[in-house]
Amino acid sequence: MIIPKFRILFILAVLSYSVIALGQTAEPKLTDQQTHSIADQAIDLFQQAGSISKTDPQKAKELYNQSILRYQKIIDAGNIQNSSLYYNIANAYLMQKDIGHAILNYRRALKFGKPSPDLLGNLHYARTLRLDNIPEQAQDKIKKTLFFWHYDFSTKIKFYIAITGWVSFWILLTISLWRKRKFKLAIIAAGTICLALAISTFIDYQASVNDVHGVIIADTATARKGDGSNYAESFAKPLHAGTEFRLLETRGQWLKVELVSGDITWLKTADAETL
Repeated sequence: MIIPKFRILFILAVLSYSVIALGQTAEPKLTDQQTHSIADQAIDLFQQAGSISKTDPQKAKELYNQSILRYQKIIDAGNIQNSSLYYNIANAYLMQKDIGHAILNYRRALKFGKPSPDLLGNLHYARTLRLDNIPEQAQDKIKKTLFFWHYDFSTKIKFYIAITGWVSFWILLTISLWRKRKFKLAIIAAGTICLALAISTFIDYQASVNDVHGVIIADTATARKGDGSNYAESFAKPLHAGTEFRLLETRGQWLKVELVSGDITWLKTADAETL
């Protein structure tokens, strides 16, 4: 089949326009030099904001926001995500008393790196500033006490300990069989540690794949019993920035979430962000 000449010209024109449009809309990836330059600017802006935070809080807020925008540019245009970037963004939000975004970004920082004392300390401090004091379920408190290693250690640390336990188990077992030395208790301990940490690591992996968590970022958010403003309110008072949840379902402009108390409610998507 021969395509008429005017059709060929039309197709070429459309393809040319598409290429030009893609070239205009696609933002080029940042070079290493650009990334370092933007990071230096962000750090400098953060320090400037800190130096005038008491004398000129409004100007300091503007500088903190400019610092956040530069870190965000590294994430978006540079296609870089790491714990340090989100930690610095969270610090800038915390200095502005924006508790919702601070907790959100501290939680994101935890996803990309080990829980350093500074990160955990700042996250804990940000949580003390939020207005909602939602009690945790009693059974969850018991689980966190009994299985402290699952909740207190990072996935990476648990993985390494499990590997160490696995290697130690086989070394001790081999020595015991060859040298006729009794290492029964040590073998049992190594095997138990390996099994417990391996199971914990697997649970973490499953949770990272299946579970989605989020944080309320709006100053106030009215929780409802259904996915619409016509539904009754779930609580006597609205929820506030910094309240954390586990996402159960997304339906249009509404999120079905579970709070740490076990309560299930609905929030507007504009009032919250997921990690």
